[in-house]
Amino acid sequence: MKSFSRFICALFVSAGSLALAADLPAKLEKPVKSVYPDDTVSVQYTRHVNGVTVHDLAIKTKDGANCTASITDDGDWIVIGYPRKAKPMPEAVKSVVSGLFKAEANDAQPFESTSYLATLVHEGKTYRATLNATGQLLDLASAGELKEEQSAKMQKDASYAKPINADQLPAAVRDTLKEVFAQAKVSDTRKVIQPFWRMEHRMGDEIFVLRVRDDGDILNVSNREALLPAHHTGTDNEPKKIEPAPAPAQDQSQKRPPAGTRKR
Repeated sequence: MKSFSRFICALFVSAGSLALAADLPAKLEKPVKSVYPDDTVSVQYTRHVNGVTVHDLAIKTKDGANCTASITDDGDWIVIGYPRKAKPMPEAVKSVVSGLFKAEANDAQPFESTSYLATLVHEGKTYRATLNATGQLLDLASAGELKEEQSAKMQKDASYAKPINADQLPAAVRDTLKEVFAQAKVSDTRKVIQPFWRMEHRMGDEIFVLRVRDDGDILNVSNREALLPAHHTGTDNEPKKIEPAPAPAQDQSQKRPPAGTRKR
């Protein structure tokens, strides 16, 4: 799925200003403990994307396993990671990995990403926008592309999409829809929770990151070096050290940056 593939790539490379942190904000304890009830959770990094504060979490389970996750300051998940032993690798994923690649995969870990779909109608034409919890516009599909998605593969994608009311969307998503698509009518909104497996493969001197859905469909493949110095790699490995940028001054007189844009 085009929109999801772009989303997954953006998950690990998008970052605004970056700062180190240690303690989990009190207001995030409830949503975090609902996913990691018995685990030790700390904030590894705090960054600002599209004017939204995002916390990248480091989780250590009671069994000593490690995983990572990202959540906004409002408690909306962007990606949730699970320890390798938390769930067995599906046979369909094993088949793809062993059948396509000579070398064995490293750092295989299950994840779930969250994105939001909005169907837009303007002058009789239909579009579908894909956004994440920070309000970033990840993809905009035209009516023609939507017709192509009647294939079996796209029907499987749709099975992960849960209809929700517009007022249940994260505030940043609502802002993007209002500011970027002011002339369009929002006719349908959905929340998409997409399970996938992330693993690394060495090909010669390069390391590639492979993301595979539970049913064996490959979401995308990317060069690991192209993702660095991204702080959030989705593995149990320590990230490369990077110099954190100072946190932006909290000037209440300034409005949030225009929705749907990235800070570079």
